[in-house]
This record gives sequence, structure tokens and C-alpha cells, in this order.
Amino acid sequence: YALAADRASHSSLTHMRWKEIAKTRQSVTKVHLEGMSDAGVAELAALARSWESPAVLKLEGSGYSGGDYDPGERAWILERSATAATEPLAFTLAASPASPVENVAIVVRGWGDGGATLTLDGREVASGTDFRVGHRRRLEATDLVVFATARATSPLRLVLARR
Repeated sequence: YALAADRASHSSLTHMRWKEIAKTRQSVTKVHLEGMSDAGVAELAALARSWESPAVLKLEGSGYSGGDYDPGERAWILERSATAATEPLAFTLAASPASPVENVAIVVRGWGDGGATLTLDGREVASGTDFRVGHRRRLEATDLVVFATARATSPLRLVLARR
């Protein structure tokens, strides 16, 4: 029974079939995106495409590597090299109608404790609702976690600079 009309009451999704994102001899990892929204069909379809077929991240310059999309984190994952010093991280997300960008989440492994500023398509984005940073501390290093509000169906250039 539904206890409240506006809340999910269960999540028995074992009948559904979707592709795996990782598989070993001992395990299979699958990720399912679920939520409630008052968005229209077109907006939800764009969100699904952004997750199922994410925009390719193209790095500029040196000092960073990676850029693969992790659907489990719903983020692009990068690694800062020890030689990056204070170099900014610059990259383009090759968004298109088939691979739109619906908000940007970036994890920069090994960034350190410092903050970051964001320039999005040439304009600086103020820290606040549309741009937030945090840190994930690991034994080996501290990672930077970035969220930025953005919607795009054409390439989007981002620059993260150390603060």
C-alpha cells in the first residue's frame, strides 16, 4: 500500500533489466537512476540521455589525466598529477543533443585541501547555488568535488583554478 501519495513506498525493481557498468567473476554492478519530478517528458529524456550517453570530456594542457564519466557517481573523474602545481584544470564537455549536459559534477582526485573558482564558457561563476565545491578526504589524498548548474547541447568549456 502507498502510505503517502507523494512518496515512494517500496523499490522492488528486481523485474527490471538494465545494463551492467562493471562485472567481475564475483560481482555485477548495475546503477539505476530513480526519482520524482514535475518536469516534462522532454526534460526527463534529456536527463536520461545525459546519464546514459554522457558528453565526452576533452582535457586541455597537462597536469591532469582521466576524464571518464562514472555513472555510479554521476560525475566525471579526473586525477591531478604531482607536477600540476597551480595549473588550472581546463577541459571541454562535448555536449550534443544525443549527449546533453544536465548539470556538471566533477571529482578531481588528489586536488588537495584548496578551494576552486569556476569559469564556464568564459564567464566566472560565483560560489553559491549554481556552483559548489567540497572535499572528500581519503588516506592517500584529498579530492575536490565540484557541482555546477549547467544545461547544454553544444560544447561547454570549463576552467577550474585553485583558490
